[in-house]
Amino acid sequence: MEPSNTHVERSLILPTAIILVLLAFGVGWFLRSPFLNSGMMQNPAGFFGNASAASEIREGVYRLVGKGPVSDATYEGEVYIARSGSIYDLEWHIAESQIQRGVGILNGNILSVGYIDITEDQIGDAGAVSYVVTSSEVLDGQWTSILGGYLGEEHLIWMSPLPESIR
Repeated sequence: MEPSNTHVERSLILPTAIILVLLAFGVGWFLRSPFLNSGMMQNPAGFFGNASAASEIREGVYRLVGKGPVSDATYEGEVYIARSGSIYDLEWHIAESQIQRGVGILNGNILSVGYIDITEDQIGDAGAVSYVVTSSEVLDGQWTSILGGYLGEEHLIWMSPLPESIR
């Protein structure tokens, strides 16, 4: 018989994994960044941009075309993007059965997202993706996984509004 607090521990897995991924990739990039000693830190707004001038991302279903890090093979699917205040919730449906969920923040025209792969109700992977918002309906991104450490690419194009069941 499982202890009664198992439900609480499992409910903390998703937010903990996402926070760790964002911290790991964000801090590592920042520490290696040429901006650290370039004078940008005296004017962070010059680096991060003005939050009030942030790009808008249209909520909806996006067509996904990606390229994995190991081969030139592409993959396709759909990404659902919903906004709640300044937080973006994403859900990827890749091929027939792969599902990933993530949470992101928009800073200027960069959407930074931590994600987990929850295919078959199991957490199989986690990683981070950084999208450049080229328009309110087009995002271009690079991603990496804690399992591989390579960079993949994704291109998202808005297709339709979110279904009522998701809103």
